[in-house]
Amino acid sequence: MSGTAAPLGAHPIVDFTSRLRAALERLSGAAAWSLSAGEQASVIVELSRARAGLAELELRVLAAADRNDVAAVSAASSTTAWLAHATVRPAGAAHADVHLATALDGSFAATRAALAGGVIDRERPR
Repeated sequence: MSGTAAPLGAHPIVDFTSRLRAALERLSGAAAWSLSAGEQASVIVELSRARAGLAELELRVLAAADRNDVAAVSAASSTTAWLAHATVRPAGAAHADVHLATALDGSFAATRAALAGGVIDRERPR
């Protein structure tokens, strides 16, 4: 397992992401076939809702990173360029993510809340 613990007193989002990665690593060898059909159905729905909540968190942090000019730390030309490089995403996808993040951070707070609650999927706001 290669996950590292967040430093003591870390920001709650830093702590959460560290624990999430560690939990996912622990589950990497868990056999999904051993779940009952009912458990599989429940897990799929819950994972879908969690994925939406994670998307909202990622976009919220991305909007803050854009406001704080995260690109300047690595001399990238823009948040989009930084994101594409840091996450190995195509530039078009990175651009769409930055655009969505800033929109949800602005006048689309209700949509952001629906995404956080798992009511809508990340693709829907686009």
